[in-house]
Amino acid sequence: MRPGLNPPKKVFALGTAVFLAVTVFAGAAAAQIETEKRGNRSYFYAGGGVELSQNSLLYYAMSEVASITYDMNDLMAAGFKVTMSENFGQTIVAEPGFYYRLYVAKFLWGRVFAQLDLGASYIMDDKDMYPEPLMGVSAGVRFPFLGRFYAEPYLRFGYPYMWGVGATGGIRF
Repeated sequence: MRPGLNPPKKVFALGTAVFLAVTVFAGAAAAQIETEKRGNRSYFYAGGGVELSQNSLLYYAMSEVASITYDMNDLMAAGFKVTMSENFGQTIVAEPGFYYRLYVAKFLWGRVFAQLDLGASYIMDDKDMYPEPLMGVSAGVRFPFLGRFYAEPYLRFGYPYMWGVGATGGIRF
């Protein structure tokens, strides 16, 4: 295991459990109402984008992002995302993971979301590979346009990466 990358796991686990409990119970209660309003419509989205992150203790990285999202209703979504980053020759990181998203506010111009990310990080540094758990939270805004397309700026914090800021875009199927 890499030195200096051990977070306070109990506090993070408790925070994750509280976040999941609140979003699942609150979202499930409101989901029935929203589903009835829009007639049981659900959508798949596919997208890609770029990100600037800090994927190691000392270096920044540029990342490519690919994702598939299933919007269950107007309040909740789940998906799979892969982020690949390289900090200009020192470290390469692959981050496949699942996410659960709660849309917390809806405006005419878009929807604000909070998201929980869980998965794995495969850190390749000096020809060695270190698998690490991936845990984090994200927040952003989804801007729909032209009926089927979206743009989505976001900010994320977690482990083993420190932070990331990026933008994705995609299409609804």
